[in-house]
Amino acid sequence: MSVKLTSKKEIKKMKKQLRALLTGFFTETNTYVAEGTIASFTRTPGDDILKQNRGVNSTLGAYINYCEEHDVEMVNGASYLGNPAGLLKNEDYQTMKADIMDGAKKAGPIDLLMLYFHGAACVDGVADPELDITNGLKEILGDDITILALAMDLHGKCSDELNKTVDLLSSVHMYPHIDYFNRATELMSYLPKVLDGSIKVTRHVEFLPLIFGPTTTMNGIGAGILSKLTEINARPDIMDISYMHGFPYADHKFTGGYIMVTTDNDMALAKKEAVAFGEWIWAQREELNTPQMTTEQAVQAVIQELQTTEDYKPRPKIDLDRLATDEAYQDKLAEEAIDTSFGFVPDWTKKPIVVNDTADNPGGGTGGADTHVLRKFLEANIERSAFIGITDPVVAKQAQEAGVGSIIKVSLGGTPVSGIELDGEPIVAKAYVKQISDGRVTNRIVVAGTRWDVGISATLIIGGMTITVTTSAWQSFDNSLALNGGIDPRDYKLVIVKSSAHFRAYYTPIADKIFTADGPGGTTTIVTNFTPKNLRGPIYPWDPSTKYPG
Repeated sequence: MSVKLTSKKEIKKMKKQLRALLTGFFTETNTYVAEGTIASFTRTPGDDILKQNRGVNSTLGAYINYCEEHDVEMVNGASYLGNPAGLLKNEDYQTMKADIMDGAKKAGPIDLLMLYFHGAACVDGVADPELDITNGLKEILGDDITILALAMDLHGKCSDELNKTVDLLSSVHMYPHIDYFNRATELMSYLPKVLDGSIKVTRHVEFLPLIFGPTTTMNGIGAGILSKLTEINARPDIMDISYMHGFPYADHKFTGGYIMVTTDNDMALAKKEAVAFGEWIWAQREELNTPQMTTEQAVQAVIQELQTTEDYKPRPKIDLDRLATDEAYQDKLAEEAIDTSFGFVPDWTKKPIVVNDTADNPGGGTGGADTHVLRKFLEANIERSAFIGITDPVVAKQAQEAGVGSIIKVSLGGTPVSGIELDGEPIVAKAYVKQISDGRVTNRIVVAGTRWDVGISATLIIGGMTITVTTSAWQSFDNSLALNGGIDPRDYKLVIVKSSAHFRAYYTPIADKIFTADGPGGTTTIVTNFTPKNLRGPIYPWDPSTKYPG
């Protein structure tokens, strides 16, 4: 049933207070990992949306700020924020969708629909969840509403149908995504003129048959992309340009890149600029798919870097196979762990080396239990090293029950935890329980102010390495996950995190060097390790003969 709303022209004439419905379905789906369910989502009821998102560096935070500055009445429907996971069960999606629709039915007359989308959701049996939710809301609220889907993730997608349905649409430019608030605010600055008809939003979306692994915009080729976007976005004849890199870990007909150019009533210009940008990106397709270091290469790079320092002390390697079966060897490392538990006097004149485990990034939908990188660095036995965030709810509970100061025998991470063979063998050892935490954290830089609960967490020490263990999978957005485990990353010589790019926003200024370790895993940068079956056509690099344009 549709609700008859006041037309945009009548709104201007009457100068009545606008009413906006804020609601969202924000998640990223990796179709190559275990099935996703409603359990990976956090529901924020309408009454709490303002409380939890005011002042947060997010799209919702930008919507709230705009409404409060422009005297727009906010009506808040339920919002769902999903930890990235596998293909979402249809019945769980329908439950969440029904809740979102129910909020719209109770909202009354609405002028602005402010949608909080990631853009990379995949649901079993629903081809385009973002469009499905938008159409459902539009059917309830009427055709005369103005729809915003701003500052979506650059790993999202934008179907032709969504493009036709949404009035104002954009994505973030930066990876780490520290520009949600600013990007949403930029395009909303045009909103009054859009509503009074003095601007006619005209947008072209160009599909680019190209995909590549996670690419930061803080340096290298990604920084060049960001610079180009910023330059074009500053032009007075361009309202907005957005480039969605696309999500390489989703097998569906929308996989690929999307260039979205918005103008004021100039489709020829929008298309021209989108195609030109597409050709510029296309020329760099090989460089964008250059492999990162293997885990073994990352270990050697770290050791070589440490060898240049005066205080480097080589230590005998740890034999993990022997550790798994030799009780005396386990006891020996447990004694070292007890000694390590007293800590050390850090040398703050020196910065730590940081390694990111990109192939097991929970921010891309993996389970965070992959042990490949952990095993190699534990084996290398590098002094004053910390590993931030491996997922193992059984070990976390085991440590909690044993208590701080206990020595426990663990089988940590790996395939037994995730059920995914790519995640490798568990670490079998005796560990010292250094700390237990409730797992409640607040992001400090990326989506700053957003709260998460990763469940009961434990900080363990195996030999000389300090390891944080969480109940739920979560990437290192910044240092909040480390602090949850009682670790200040600046104290260590080596810090290893599970993340592809978001960690860089915090760690780049404090790190001496950053090395990426890429191995087997659900978010490896080598996208050709996956075999998609549902693409719309040839996509590079899966098909090296792919042509663009054409």
